[in-house]
Amino acid sequence: MVGLQVGTASSECSYAEYANLTHEYDLKDCAKEQQDHVVSPMASINGIEIPYLENYRIQSNLFNLTLPANNILGLPPQSTQAVSDGN
Repeated sequence: MVGLQVGTASSECSYAEYANLTHEYDLKDCAKEQQDHVVSPMASINGIEIPYLENYRIQSNLFNLTLPANNILGLPPQSTQAVSDGN
């Protein structure tokens, strides 16, 4: 069994959360800005830290996101689109 520990994974912005954003590049800027505030990203596998985690940062393309009832964002159930950014 592999033990994975992650200190900071990613940020995400969607049209459901930010109704004022109207283009994919707006969502990308939003997710990037949130992730830029992460101070010390860390991850380890089986207790071995992964060095230079900042080299593994990526940003997604626009993807479909379904928010179920009682979702973590506290928004009504719905389908939307989002972008993520992170390590």
